[in-house]
Amino acid sequence: KAQLLAYCVKTGTRVISCTGAGGKSDVTRIHIGDLPSACHDPLAAKIRLYLKKMKVNLESDLINIVYSSEKTVVPLAALTDEQKKSGPGEFGAVDNMRVRVLPVLGTMPAIMGQACAAYALCEIGGKPF
Repeated sequence: KAQLLAYCVKTGTRVISCTGAGGKSDVTRIHIGDLPSACHDPLAAKIRLYLKKMKVNLESDLINIVYSSEKTVVPLAALTDEQKKSGPGEFGAVDNMRVRVLPVLGTMPAIMGQACAAYALCEIGGKPF
């Protein structure tokens, strides 16, 4: 995701992206803004870190994000006894992919995606959002 955003800034392409919906449930805390303004979002923080390492201008108006300012209150799902015994790497669907995940309320990713789509359509149509 960070590499795609860096490429968009490099080529002058406007982009909107969603950050983490995991462990969040309050739809009234969804915001659209720039990457530096995202708070209480671990994925946005990690993306900022990677983009800084790639020397990407985080103040660029080319990147907009949909994020939730709600604090994540749910920890990663615990490993089962079987996963601990055999090793977590045996249970991943993809190599180097974490087995433990954040619980996600099914509606949050959908609502954040709809916010992205609405923003993009307003931008294309030249209408205020």
